Amino acid sequence: MGDHHDLGGQEHRNDEIPIHTVRVDSFYMAATEITNRQYKEYLSAALVEGLLQVRDGLVYRAGGKELYCDTSRTDPASSIEWDGRDFTVASDREAHP
Repeated sequence: MGDHHDLGGQEHRNDEIPIHTVRVDSFYMAATEITNRQYKEYLSAALVEGLLQVRDGLVYRAGGKELYCDTSRTDPASSIEWDGRDFTVASDREAHP
């Protein structure tokens, strides 16, 4: 992992080097993308069913350490917003994958 050809430009050098090997654990991948709106609907339904919980702006499996996603509270770039009660999607980001 890393920028082998300096394609990121000088502004990204600090997070693209040193080039290193990365191991990726198994993960799930869908055949099609889902939108932020669809993911928000899943999160809301799972919250009602008690399958997940939000702790300090991070969304976890209920009672577990498995992180599902962050929210705009912990990462301003996140399209998923949490107001302490409900999930919403950032303006103009509903149809984004």
